[in-house]
Amino acid sequence: MRATVIYNPRAGRFNVAHMLPPVRSALGDMDWDVRICTVGEGRDNNLNTLARAACDCRADVVFVAGGDGSVGAVAAVLSGSEVAMGVLPCGTGNVWARGLGLAVPAHPWSAVLVSAAQRQVKGSERNVDLGSCNGRVFLQWAGVGLGGHIVHGVEPRGRIVRHFGRWHYIARGMWLARSWPGASVRLRGGNTGFEGEIVATVVTNVPAYAGGLATLDLEARAQDGRLALWAFRGNGFGDALAQFGRLLFGRHQAHRDVERVVAPSFELESEKELPLQLDGEPAGAAMRFEIKVIPRALRVLVPHRIGPTGWPDYWR
Repeated sequence: MRATVIYNPRAGRFNVAHMLPPVRSALGDMDWDVRICTVGEGRDNNLNTLARAACDCRADVVFVAGGDGSVGAVAAVLSGSEVAMGVLPCGTGNVWARGLGLAVPAHPWSAVLVSAAQRQVKGSERNVDLGSCNGRVFLQWAGVGLGGHIVHGVEPRGRIVRHFGRWHYIARGMWLARSWPGASVRLRGGNTGFEGEIVATVVTNVPAYAGGLATLDLEARAQDGRLALWAFRGNGFGDALAQFGRLLFGRHQAHRDVERVVAPSFELESEKELPLQLDGEPAGAAMRFEIKVIPRALRVLVPHRIGPTGWPDYWR
């Protein structure tokens, strides 16, 4: 079996390059041929190019050593291929990895990446749905409005700032939310639709959101052929703060100012350009968003035992 590890050194709180040779050694003891690549500057050495090269070299698995943005970028390249994706969590939020029940390095001397790799290759391969927004593929989320505004204002972050983890992101997000007025949108999805003022809209393919601090959608499943759109009504900082509080404490699920629509596709329109984020990375802005599910488009490695800290229901 052949595996390629793609390491993004700009991800996470500290450099984990020294943790990767032990991963190669441990998988080598399990009859895996492992190649390590590091993301650098320029088009010839970015995440997309390295993932395509791994496919061309007929790798069986591509392990992404990075955070959720890196995972989403590689997932988009592997979409529709026979190459499976694994993750070595070394980002800030590591939401996808946590959903698999994988531990995250807490210090530069941790050995948890070896354990993460071993658990995944001993597990099973599953096909999961992906999403597409205006032709761009995402794995976990497409955020329109406030979420996009915050991501555009926060990213890219330096390593010093990343040391403060998800809480810096939240604090910076609240500061940026002060200048977000909301937007009037029209939504069509499935057999329903609505018009109104919203502070944020999130289309999710997974249960968690906000760096894993909040559970957004309890009913998200890996292979159900649908996405869930959550629209948070409001038009200013006060409403944004109230909606975030509801999300953080799980009180958004049945609130009258929160709309949930589940469907295989959506159309969202606004009278002004709205910023977009995909998997926690800036993705431009638009006035019209066409979002759809891509059923079972990605093969992923899933450990046999997810555990209660992961998403056991999501993988059923």
